[in-house]
Amino acid sequence: MSARTGIGEGSRTLQQMVDESERLWEETECYYGLEELKLATEDPLKLELFHSRVLSALQAGRETTRMISASPLVREVAELCCGLYTPEGHCIAQSTGIAGHIPVMGQVVNWMIRQNYEEEVGINEGDLFCCNDNIIAGMHSADVYDLTPVFWEGELVAWAVTAIMEPEIGAITPGTMPASATERFADGFHICAEKIGTNDLLSKTFEIRCRLLLRLADMVLLDRKGAQAANLKIREEMKATIHEFGIDYFRRATRELIESERRAQLARVRTRTVPGRYRNILVEQQMYSHMPVPPIHAKDEFILVPVEFTIEPSGKYIFDFDGIGPWGWHPTNCTPSALLGGLSVSLVQSIAHTGTANTGTLLATELAVPYDTMFWPSNRFISTNLTWVPIVTTFGTWMSTQCRAFFSRGFREEIMLGAIGGAGLEFGGKNQFGMEPFGFLMTESPGTGGSGACGIRDGVDNGFVIYTPEADAGNCEVWELILPIVWLGRKMQPDSAAPGRYRSGYSINSTFMLYRTPGVFVGVPPGNVEYIPMNTSMFGGYPMVHNWSAYVKEPNLQQLIEERKPLIHERGDPRNPDIKTRLGGKVCGFYGPSARVFDDVLKHGDIIQVCVHSNGGGYGDPIERDPRLAKKDLDNGVLSLEICRKVYCIEARFDPDTDEWVIDEQKTRELRKQERERRLKKMSVAEWWQKSQKKLVQGDLPPILKRMYNNSLKVEELPQTFDLIWNTASGGNFRCTPKGQRWPGEFRAFWNLPEGFAFQEERS
Repeated sequence: MSARTGIGEGSRTLQQMVDESERLWEETECYYGLEELKLATEDPLKLELFHSRVLSALQAGRETTRMISASPLVREVAELCCGLYTPEGHCIAQSTGIAGHIPVMGQVVNWMIRQNYEEEVGINEGDLFCCNDNIIAGMHSADVYDLTPVFWEGELVAWAVTAIMEPEIGAITPGTMPASATERFADGFHICAEKIGTNDLLSKTFEIRCRLLLRLADMVLLDRKGAQAANLKIREEMKATIHEFGIDYFRRATRELIESERRAQLARVRTRTVPGRYRNILVEQQMYSHMPVPPIHAKDEFILVPVEFTIEPSGKYIFDFDGIGPWGWHPTNCTPSALLGGLSVSLVQSIAHTGTANTGTLLATELAVPYDTMFWPSNRFISTNLTWVPIVTTFGTWMSTQCRAFFSRGFREEIMLGAIGGAGLEFGGKNQFGMEPFGFLMTESPGTGGSGACGIRDGVDNGFVIYTPEADAGNCEVWELILPIVWLGRKMQPDSAAPGRYRSGYSINSTFMLYRTPGVFVGVPPGNVEYIPMNTSMFGGYPMVHNWSAYVKEPNLQQLIEERKPLIHERGDPRNPDIKTRLGGKVCGFYGPSARVFDDVLKHGDIIQVCVHSNGGGYGDPIERDPRLAKKDLDNGVLSLEICRKVYCIEARFDPDTDEWVIDEQKTRELRKQERERRLKKMSVAEWWQKSQKKLVQGDLPPILKRMYNNSLKVEELPQTFDLIWNTASGGNFRCTPKGQRWPGEFRAFWNLPEGFAFQEERS
């Protein structure tokens, strides 16, 4: 029998190429065994020219998609990206956009190779593949990947891939991020790495499937054509590049770009950080007792997430999530694939910001993830639709932890504390054009958030979101074309910044009226930080400010319009907001971005007001803030006098003649002296420890916290045989670990608790 030939280099199969790549990595710890960067050494400018051609093609493809798409998520806020991948599925380069997809899109390629698509499905010129299934790879079901092979003289030399976030995916509730999904079967439309077209044309069967399973099929199908146009543009540009540089140069250059970035990432870490062990912790808050879910899933749970990372002298980052709590029947479970995507996002937003991030960036990292936990579930049928939620909380917290390493080396200017991503609004029902059922996710709010504080200045105001460096709220007028709403106001929310010597960025709140709809329901996807804020501050800065949302049912808005009286355009005094004092009707308000479906059906004339933004922590002691910075915020109307006095200990008065605030320097010094004296009268750390340890021993904790700690104190070995379930290939070094290898012992040792200590829980 003759040896089987494949479509890869030298007539090898793609699986043989994957095996060869992995073998060379194991032997040399260099990508594809490239211990010498020959092209970079001999002619670095030629390699740079090659790289620029690749990036230009990817950026052109991305903008092509934006011009074709009918979705505001693509046209307005650019929820997409394009990437070029090796035949094995390793990222060579990516356009601007959502950096979380750097490794994840390639994992789809790797999965198809391991499933023998080359022989059993077929991979040919002009084929179109598509995937949004998180078991295979993905950040959540709304992120749809379109993949196109790039051939040269019969050889598969690359993959062009485009990722687009869709506004509707046919889930249990309309929109993209169904907070009510508790099982995989409620997550929506699954595309399991399918061939959806040949000869550069979408198949009729795929179109039929979309039209029968989606609420906004036309928009989703047009996005597939936009992604196809991007991929074809990239494909043809790569063929032109090969024609110019030669196929041998193309193969070598794409691999050198990955290895070069791996070395560059290690060098950046060695330059900017101090080796050592860095730790932080957060609590994911799953509040589902009030949600419309099956009764067996209607529970409130806290899940502890210890975040530890070690910086080796070589510059390698090693992450360890030992002590993390269990997976559950809710949509915010995470997967190893999404975890790697979250790491990509945070690296690009912090240290790997040179525009060259690819698989090489992640080869300089390692992740140890306990099995049968929230980050490596043991059940494939759970919902993973909102994996972005634990991703942004975990890596937003980690970004702040990494800032301690920057500070230790003296790079204060590199410090930008992590921010927790905001939530969008889900609309479902009947829209202003009579379309029913209608469903859409509006992502305006995440694009209006502020960044965490920086080490030398305040955070970025209303211009940061963790999942992309290009935060954008979109134009109101475009959102109004799609959604049954009319904006009444957009304004920076006073006191929405976390205080500190340098504050975090301010965020925007939006007020809008439901327009020409007989009835819609509105949902807020969870943010998991309702009760316990994330530890994203440094050196005495305050934590993030809570999000909030509110609505008014049957307000007297029409009467105000007819009487030509002022409408509401902002929140006003948070103790007595404008929606309570200036409008009639039923007012409902919620604090904290817990999963929420509004209790009432809203219709024409009803009011929604939201500030569900991203937010970060403050840097440094607030009483060390320069009064001139406080004056600027007072003059801009984003800082209240109460917070100025109570938190910053700065006294000021308004001068109506100059229309400016004036700082009372003498009174400010007195306030700050009094605050320091007050602090000195508080208990010492030793007293605090003794008091807290006594509470732990006596079990003086709420039941939900006892369950949380007991779940994290469990020690379990890996089963002798088990299904990893989740795809972990293509970038990053994963280790599936047993539960409780380290964290339970360290927790008990710190609090001087007996071996095997656990909290006594009340039986229900």
